[in-house]
Amino acid sequence: MTKINTIFCIDGSGSRNQRVARQKTPIYEFSIDNQSVKRALWKTECSVFDFFKTEAQKAISNDKKILIAADLPIGIPDNPCDVFQHLETPSFINLLENFGERCQNRDWREVLIANGPEKRSPLMPFVSVPRGAEIGEWAGKRKCDHISNGNSIYPVDNSSKQVGRAALQFWIEVLIPLRTQFKNQLRVWPFEDLSGASIVVAECYPRLCQQDLYGKVISKRNPIAVVHALDNFRKSNKDYLKVDHKVWMHAASSEDEFDMFSTAVVLGRWFKDQLIPFAVPKQDVVQNMEGWMLGLSPEGQKEPSPKKRQKYNSSERQFPCPIEGCKHVFHGSRGGWDPHVGSPRIHPEWNPDITDKRERMDKFRIEFPEWFENG
Repeated sequence: MTKINTIFCIDGSGSRNQRVARQKTPIYEFSIDNQSVKRALWKTECSVFDFFKTEAQKAISNDKKILIAADLPIGIPDNPCDVFQHLETPSFINLLENFGERCQNRDWREVLIANGPEKRSPLMPFVSVPRGAEIGEWAGKRKCDHISNGNSIYPVDNSSKQVGRAALQFWIEVLIPLRTQFKNQLRVWPFEDLSGASIVVAECYPRLCQQDLYGKVISKRNPIAVVHALDNFRKSNKDYLKVDHKVWMHAASSEDEFDMFSTAVVLGRWFKDQLIPFAVPKQDVVQNMEGWMLGLSPEGQKEPSPKKRQKYNSSERQFPCPIEGCKHVFHGSRGGWDPHVGSPRIHPEWNPDITDKRERMDKFRIEFPEWFENG
């Protein structure tokens, strides 16, 4: 599937307050058929799911195709791989369905978010940590996160960006219900074949779109820079793009509004010019688990860390951490045991009087010598 008629760009919000979430969740609509940009406005009682459900129904009834481009992670890091070990076939789609089943009639925050690293488990991989707290090895990143300098999806509450919470809220409250409602008419890129789909959901990359539209990345926190960029674009493109004056005002009103307006315009341009941004690296881990960002080059850039990341393999040797209460498992080798053991934060109840990393490592060797035997 290559033809798209309408694009909706949405920014994620991790707020519990639905009214606040709506205010912080700008949605911009780009009509490729008539080259217009709108800022979606909906009633107070209408949820994001209700909004997209209505738009999807209209598209299907008119034999149109829509793209929902979300500025939040759609995919899970390959590491830590224990997140997938309870699945018969490890994939993001299967994990998404598992989340949906487990969260039925329950608050997804209580089901999927652990209160502190010590309570983290494969079934509760997202971890609530205080702002500024040290993040452990459980906070893996996807390949596209490394390229885009993005945050890990797993820590929540530790920064103002709320990447993990926003992603979970979108997955559980919007994406899963839409998949249930529209079944095979909805596909999630790049995990599913888009042939025959009326609704495509994908992850977007606003920074990349800014570079394409304005020739550089705009300092969104600088209102003067934002207004200047929008005004220059308005003057140079007023003849072909239909934008109401209120939409320009919305676009300049906040960082998220500016991001979604710019992203909608660029994605609309790409599809209009047949520059279909569905290219993805030919790697199973990306296409099945981690996902990719619209328009991001499949070649990308090399990850900053030379450490090779491997997909979980059930035939690999496993080395469970022997410290009482710890559920962490090392796969393939014991690599990474030293920072894991040396952190008092990860095992606060194990020898709490020893805080020095090397002393904790020495204590571990003395207490669990058999753990280092047999390869």
